[in-house]
Amino acid sequence: MPARPAASLDRLDRQEIQCPWAGSDSIRTMRVGGGLRVTGWNDGDRTIERSVAGMYLCMRTHGDVVMSDDGTDVRAVGADSWLLLESREDQTRRLVITEGPGGIEYEWSVDDVRRTFDAEARQWHDLMLGIMHGYQEVMEIRGEESTLRGRISGHRGHVSGLRGRMSGYRGHVSGLRGRMSGYRGHVSGLRGRMSGYRGHVSGLRGLISSYRGRISSLNAAMRLAARAETRAALEADLQELESRMRQTEEEIAAYDLAGKLQEVEEQIAAYDAEGKIREVEQQIEDYDASGKVAAIEAEIEAYDLEGKTREIERLIVELDTDRRIEEIEDSLEDEIAALRRLAGSTG
Repeated sequence: MPARPAASLDRLDRQEIQCPWAGSDSIRTMRVGGGLRVTGWNDGDRTIERSVAGMYLCMRTHGDVVMSDDGTDVRAVGADSWLLLESREDQTRRLVITEGPGGIEYEWSVDDVRRTFDAEARQWHDLMLGIMHGYQEVMEIRGEESTLRGRISGHRGHVSGLRGRMSGYRGHVSGLRGRMSGYRGHVSGLRGRMSGYRGHVSGLRGLISSYRGRISSLNAAMRLAARAETRAALEADLQELESRMRQTEEEIAAYDLAGKLQEVEEQIAAYDAEGKIREVEQQIEDYDASGKVAAIEAEIEAYDLEGKTREIERLIVELDTDRRIEEIEDSLEDEIAALRRLAGSTG
């Protein structure tokens, strides 16, 4: 095919016609093994890169580029579309293919110096397309395996989601049971308050008992006292203790233990914890978590995750990714060697 001047490049943004090594924030790269990188660009471009035999190879397509069935020739290029081939070693060889008014056009350069697209450039073109087509097949095989493994992950994720729903059902019931515990805890707190009231009064009554014991001892001592001064001192102590005992008895009366207990009992009755608990128990029964869980367990069993996984793993084995890729890469060795010799013969 005779080379036509790349006039159509004049209307394209040459800054955009770059391989990813030129740097771009829009690059998203996936490494697929063996030094091969398949790079997706936000604008829809597709790039395949490969480091091999000391060379860095790149093919990038933009827009509509129609290749031959074997991927070794460009049949058509859409408007504002292009295909870039580039190799880097001691020199940078670069070919931009576009569609012009007269058909497919080629811009060929070595180290950014424009050259005629001659027979040697055509040979480089053929070798690059053949090699990059092989690596595209590698990418597609890897992609098939990745898709299959993704299906396994999807099935597992589906089952995991179902199990999550079961956990949600159980969690909902656990929350309702927690609410019942809260009701019981509230009543327990109120009853604890009653115990506090009783404890306070019990302490005061214990103090009265202590006063009575000491008063009894003082009365006995007074009966035995011979001296008037001693009896007077004992009498003063006795009066002090009796005064304290009366104050404590008045404090007990003013504390109104019965009233406080009655008030809390009324709060407990008004709170109606048992009624609230019965209502929640009915909610639990109506919610039927056991039934929901059983239904999902049946769905999981019917889904047959293990069976689906085994089938996909069988397909992965049949895909035989490593062997097929090894065969492709072995088949490219002669073309890679020829490309390297060609690179060494041009200057």
